[in-house]
Amino acid sequence: MPPWGKDSAYAGFLDQLPEWMEDHLPQPVDAWIIRMNAVAILGRQGKGAKSAIPALERVLKGDENETVRAYALESLARIGQGDSNVARALIDTLRDAEPMLRMEATNYLKAIDPQAAAKAGVK
Repeated sequence: MPPWGKDSAYAGFLDQLPEWMEDHLPQPVDAWIIRMNAVAILGRQGKGAKSAIPALERVLKGDENETVRAYALESLARIGQGDSNVARALIDTLRDAEPMLRMEATNYLKAIDPQAAAKAGVK
């Protein structure tokens, strides 16, 4: 029997497959891992990925996974140095419920826009 259960990506049709086929299916990957890798790859592109800033801002504000949001925050900082929209997104993250994200936003904001950081009260 494969190592995944009723909550896997295969749950909806696993019981409809022949038993011999179950052992040949690849291990499913959680969707959050794919989202995390996607935002990380964008960040590695640096300023060449400026067109991705609005999408990364949406991920930062709306993804349910804290790790994905942390990668989006880092990618925004890598891509958007000097971009006022990115500084605004980092400032908004200073009020996030997750302490790790608030701390990272503080550090990135100081690094990419010290003036905006000072105006936001970041020391």
